Amino acid sequence: MIKKATLKDLNSLTELNREVQQIHHNAFPEIFKPYSKTQVSKSFRQLFKNKNIVILISFDHSNNPVGYIFYEVKKHHESAFTQPYKIFYILHI
Repeated sequence: MIKKATLKDLNSLTELNREVQQIHHNAFPEIFKPYSKTQVSKSFRQLFKNKNIVILISFDHSNNPVGYIFYEVKKHHESAFTQPYKIFYILHI
């Protein structure tokens, strides 16, 4: 099952992020910070406040969280060169 995440999913999201964040940090410590539950939780809380950010969370058949994605919907206005359009910028998957 996939659903739009809410603050009730905050602990699951931070735990799902743990392994990936640590892998990124181990590979590129000059770019990625080590996992910090406090900081990741704070970051997700901020993301929930952004109306352009969508966070989806997926669950297995036993209702255990197994993954998430968050993306930003960016709206581009009409210009002399382009029609107005929207794009989805995936930040985490």
